[in-house]
Amino acid sequence: MVGIDVGICLVRVPAGELRASWSGRLLAKVAQARSAAPQVGDEVSLTLWPDGRATVDQVILSSQPGSNVLPMRRLG
Repeated sequence: MVGIDVGICLVRVPAGELRASWSGRLLAKVAQARSAAPQVGDEVSLTLWPDGRATVDQVILSSQPGSNVLPMRRLG
C-alpha cells in the first residue's frame, strides 16, 4: 500500500496503482481495534470486481515502522 485515507487506500499492483476501498470485514475489524487498520507499506489482499472497483480484504504483511510514503489527501 502506498497511500491511505479513512476507508480508502492507494495500492501498488503489477499493472500500476489503484484506488481500493476497505471491505466490510476489514471495517468491522478496525471498529473493534484501531490497530487492525492498514498502514502505508503493508501488503494486503485485494478483491478486483468486474465493474473495475477494488476492495482491500485484509492485511497480509504489516509494514516496518518509519515508512516514508505520505498519506493521501482527502478530495473535496
